[in-house]
Amino acid sequence: MIRPIPIRDLQDSWTLKKVTGTDAFGKPTYSSTSLTRVRAREKTDLNRSSFNDNIMLNAKFMYDVRNSRPLGVTFDVDDVIVFSGKDYVIKHVNAPKEHDRVHHYTLGCV
Repeated sequence: MIRPIPIRDLQDSWTLKKVTGTDAFGKPTYSSTSLTRVRAREKTDLNRSSFNDNIMLNAKFMYDVRNSRPLGVTFDVDDVIVFSGKDYVIKHVNAPKEHDRVHHYTLGCV
């Protein structure tokens, strides 16, 4: 059994902006949710290769499904995270599972 990420390691807070549609000019519209007990690491050295394209990730964010608040949040590619006054676009969602249940989310952002 994988233990939850300890609360002492989840000291950050950020805002998740989920895409809800587009406006009259074709720009995305968002709904915002404030998240607490989460973890943020800016300027990571992670690379992701997809179809021979490399994406340099500028930040990594973690959300624990048991200890982060609010509970029940899901993440999608192209959602936006606001942290320290900067907007980060989610480009990679990793959700390791244990017994068919998600343990935590690791989000790679640019």
